[in-house]
Amino acid sequence: MKLDDVAQELYGLPPERFTEMRNTRAKEIAATGNRDLAGEVRRLPKPTVAAWLANMLVREYAVTVEQLVALGSEHRDAQGRGSREEMRRVSERRRELIRQLVGSASRSAVDAGHSMGSHVQRQLEETLEAAVADDESAEMLRTGRLSSPMVFIGFGATNTTGRHSAQSPKPKGASSRHGSTDEERQAAAKALDAAAQSLSEAKGALESANLSVQEARRRQSDASARHRAAAKELRDADRLMASADQELEATLRTRADAEQRLKEAAAEHKNRQADLGSASSPGPVRRR
Repeated sequence: MKLDDVAQELYGLPPERFTEMRNTRAKEIAATGNRDLAGEVRRLPKPTVAAWLANMLVREYAVTVEQLVALGSEHRDAQGRGSREEMRRVSERRRELIRQLVGSASRSAVDAGHSMGSHVQRQLEETLEAAVADDESAEMLRTGRLSSPMVFIGFGATNTTGRHSAQSPKPKGASSRHGSTDEERQAAAKALDAAAQSLSEAKGALESANLSVQEARRRQSDASARHRAAAKELRDADRLMASADQELEATLRTRADAEQRLKEAAAEHKNRQADLGSASSPGPVRRR
């Protein structure tokens, strides 16, 4: 048995079952004498709800997840070519697939007895977006063994460092000067090509940054709308609470008045019973 095999089993479980099953597997492995592996299993961290949902998506919706991850290379190709139309198409497709996956995760969470709040939803969205933006993050998602959500920063530009340059030797004659001129022209042409490539990459990076800004603004707008709705709901709840407090105080006073009237009526009833008893009893008999 290998650690990957055990982890694959454990990270497919809901978070509330993870710890118990992890400890059970560690005991079973230790009983076989493999204490090193047992120790590694015990150190496996419990997944957050967002990480568990991401792992679940990899297992149950693998085709859709692969379609999403494949958009990463398409985005980078479009960015390298500076194709705005293609970048927009890829971004729209990315958002569509993420909405589908988050919807599937939400239904699975409810079926498992969990509620996917806005915080968990945002963590899951960022995990999926990170897998599109970065090959390493994509591979981590594909394993289906995440213990915590990944963070999406944005789509970056290609690294353009590492280019080399050379100096031409000083001319020693006509032919030497001619050779030097050719070399200078070639060097200048290469430098121009490099500059054009850097310009294209910079344009692509700017377009990508603009799209990331638009996406961030959309998320900020959604969060702001949720905040306003929550604030309004809180204000309404405060008003209902105040009204309920006033109603409770009024009913308590009414009950206290009713209790007092009951006491007074009971006392009056007792007195009238006593008066009736006195009036009904016969007086003393006189003898002649």
